[in-house]
Amino acid sequence: MSSNPFHFLKPSSGRVPPPPPPPPRGSRSVSAGRHVGGVVCGVYPVYPTTVPSWSFPLVNTTVHYDLVYVHAMANVVQTFTSDISTAVEIKYVFPLPPDSSVCAFKAVIDDEHTIKGIVKPKAKAKAEYEAAISKDKAAALLEQGNVEVFQLSLGNIKPEQTIEIHISFACTISHNGDLNSLRLTFPCIIAPRYGAGPQDFSVNVSTQALDFSVSAQMTSYIKSITSPSHPIKMKLGQSTAESMTAFDPFKAHVSLSSSTLLEKDIVVSLTCEDLDKPHCTVESFIPDEGAKEHTYAYALTLVPRFELPSLPSQEYIFLVDRSGSMEGAKIAAVRSALQIMLRSLPQHGTSFNIMSFGSRHTLFWPSSMAYTAENVEHASAHVDTIDANYGGTEIRAALDVAFRSRSDSATPASVFVLTDGEAYDLDGVQATVADAISRSKASNSLLRLFCLGIGNAVS
Repeated sequence: MSSNPFHFLKPSSGRVPPPPPPPPRGSRSVSAGRHVGGVVCGVYPVYPTTVPSWSFPLVNTTVHYDLVYVHAMANVVQTFTSDISTAVEIKYVFPLPPDSSVCAFKAVIDDEHTIKGIVKPKAKAKAEYEAAISKDKAAALLEQGNVEVFQLSLGNIKPEQTIEIHISFACTISHNGDLNSLRLTFPCIIAPRYGAGPQDFSVNVSTQALDFSVSAQMTSYIKSITSPSHPIKMKLGQSTAESMTAFDPFKAHVSLSSSTLLEKDIVVSLTCEDLDKPHCTVESFIPDEGAKEHTYAYALTLVPRFELPSLPSQEYIFLVDRSGSMEGAKIAAVRSALQIMLRSLPQHGTSFNIMSFGSRHTLFWPSSMAYTAENVEHASAHVDTIDANYGGTEIRAALDVAFRSRSDSATPASVFVLTDGEAYDLDGVQATVADAISRSKASNSLLRLFCLGIGNAVS
């Protein structure tokens, strides 16, 4: 796929407000914002002290994916209303799948004024945005917060206005365990959600559910399309819902059976023939109508096949997130997963340990113990007591301790991190992992890291 054509600005310090305090429990409403990695997703004011953060309810979301083999182009349209009494500057913050590239955006105000994204140098774009705001004009500026969060600034939004955000992004979907199966996931944190909202929050417009669809064009016969998360309607042989063209076994159209307010990610699995074979996808681009020269982009996909040698011994370290955000169903899922994982390790040459982390971190044993029936029972009893009572999410410090706690640096080690994410120091976490891997390679030992996302909205 093509690289990101936008030149994004990093958030200016002091302009982006901290997330608002959590609303009281017990109320049920469509919330305008959703926390992701310490950032509020949705629409909220730049200066929340003058305007409540819930003054911009999400009314409607439409999502359509065009899927060609493993390459997906998503078009997302979200509609918000402004329940405010004076003009304000707002932020629209939204999540993206890993390694995706934003290709286009526009903001439509009251179906009358359209603001389209144009690539400009950072300093010039910032200056023009500030100048437009100072002249009481509507303006927009798209910024990059980190690899999974993007931010759109909208200035001079007036009372009772409708804000329609259009975003297009390209991404690559992954194999679904089976080499002939693909998995497309749409994160629910973009869509309307049930959640606890402020008791005085009222939406004076009818809230509509999400409209989700996928048009698939594969390179081989489509055998099946399923969704483990939601009921779907599937039309094999056609890439659109209304198409009456000849049946094409390489095409399919998928949509939700009924509109719904989402409480979990939408997951669609496609099974096709020969997905594990090398593929080359070509896309042409014509700059202007009538242009003689075309630009072509090639994407080559190779599925590696390696015969991994068996390891005579290995150390397993389970790093468990026990921060406050893991409360409830998440920590219960961790306990269940750990009980299964503890009983699934190789019986010979194995040692293991469990480390809990949050604002602090603790090891179950000072160093990893041999994989015996007695030690598994001790660890299993410990897992039953695990709760979300370790405060914040300090993943970086916990990883550093886990890597250094290895009983023998010469023994291959696998570290499993069970977490919901929701941490902002992504660069620091990646640097810690890269440093540990580098040190492991230098000492000619094997270190692997696996991350298991817990919950319906893992950041």
